[in-house]
Amino acid sequence: MGRLRRLVDNAYACDPRIAKFKEEDKERRLAQKKAKAEAIRQKQEEEERVRQEAEEAERKKREAEEAEQRAKQEVEKKEREVLKKAFKKERKMLRTLCKDNSYFASEEGERVQTMTDVELLCEALELTRLEELNKELAQVAQDKMQGWEVLMKEVSEVRNRIKKEREEVQQRQQGEGVEEEGKVHHSKSGIKMTSSCSSKPSTSSLPAQQRGGRLWQSISTNTATSITRLAKEVLNKAKELQHSDKHMREAANKNAYHSMEKAQARQVISDTTASQRYDTPQEMLGMNTAAWGAEEQRLLEQALKTYPVSTPDRWDRIAKCVPNRTKKDCMRRYKELVEMVKAKKAAQAAAVGKK
Repeated sequence: MGRLRRLVDNAYACDPRIAKFKEEDKERRLAQKKAKAEAIRQKQEEEERVRQEAEEAERKKREAEEAEQRAKQEVEKKEREVLKKAFKKERKMLRTLCKDNSYFASEEGERVQTMTDVELLCEALELTRLEELNKELAQVAQDKMQGWEVLMKEVSEVRNRIKKEREEVQQRQQGEGVEEEGKVHHSKSGIKMTSSCSSKPSTSSLPAQQRGGRLWQSISTNTATSITRLAKEVLNKAKELQHSDKHMREAANKNAYHSMEKAQARQVISDTTASQRYDTPQEMLGMNTAAWGAEEQRLLEQALKTYPVSTPDRWDRIAKCVPNRTKKDCMRRYKELVEMVKAKKAAQAAAVGKK
């Protein structure tokens, strides 16, 4: 058997056709393997290409959105800068018009008060109204009385508008507090009424002639439940409810009294909060209402001597010399000093006249 097997193997090995068949089969398998590997490679390359294209498209889209957002922000920034410059220009024009015309006042005290009013207008008015006011003041600049009337009319309108807005906010806060209190009271009342009505049997629908056992027998037979109750059980339950209802009334009265106290306390707190939120016109303008110290007073007097009335931007420079005090604070303090000096002179003149 082994010899026969060797003869067959030799025949296979020496036969060129079999060798050729084996070689072709080997090449075919190798070609299939290469083709399969090539297909896998191409598929991976295609997936990678699609992924890169998607990432590139997403990147371009993101860059376009960022560029659009930047352009929008630039436009908004330019608009804000233009608006800021316009505000600055109109405010400077208003201050210059008033300053060149001595703030349309004849006395020093009125002049200082007008300076404060001008600052209020600069802070409160919109751009269009500032432009209109500057035009009106430029037209009547030669007539101080008319200019004073125009300026004071605008100041009055601004103060009335601030006062109206403050009152509206206070009314809205009070209305919200009353509405919340009403909701709480209504919800508690609804719960109590529902519990009372659901627990007590009604006797008002029975005829007045029914008395004693007939009355309680009628109640026991007219209940809406499917449970049969004896007249004695109904009577005992009614007595129990009557006794418990007394305690419920007392508890309800106590709760009502406590609710009234809480509502009054809440109203006091609301009024106090509203009064604290809206301060004086000086505090609304950002002024420091703290009392002036001796060192601050000394620095202010020195700055007043250093920078006379003819100095450009006089009050801005004076404010820089007094720490923790603004331009408006210094102007207000100067006005107080002027009034104190006037009052002192008037008192001295009156004393001399008596002598």
